[in-house]
Amino acid sequence: MTRDDFMVALAELLERPTGSFSGSDTLESLDWDSIRVIEFISIVDEKLQGEVLPDAISECVTIDDLVALVSDKLD
Repeated sequence: MTRDDFMVALAELLERPTGSFSGSDTLESLDWDSIRVIEFISIVDEKLQGEVLPDAISECVTIDDLVALVSDKLD
C-alpha cells in the first residue's frame, strides 16, 4: 500500500472526501473517536499486515502522526 492509498483509506475511515484534510490536521478536528481507533487498527492489520497498539495511537495528535506510525509498512 502506498502513502496515497493509505490516505484514501483514512478518508474512508473519517467519512470525508479524499483530499479534504491534510497531514497537519488534528485528529480532534476530524471527530476522531474510539470507534475510529478500532477501524484504524483494522486497516493496519488487514491492509498493511501490521500491528499498532492503541497506546501508540492515543499519542497521535495529527494525521501525520498516524502516517508516521505505519510509515515503515508503506511502499
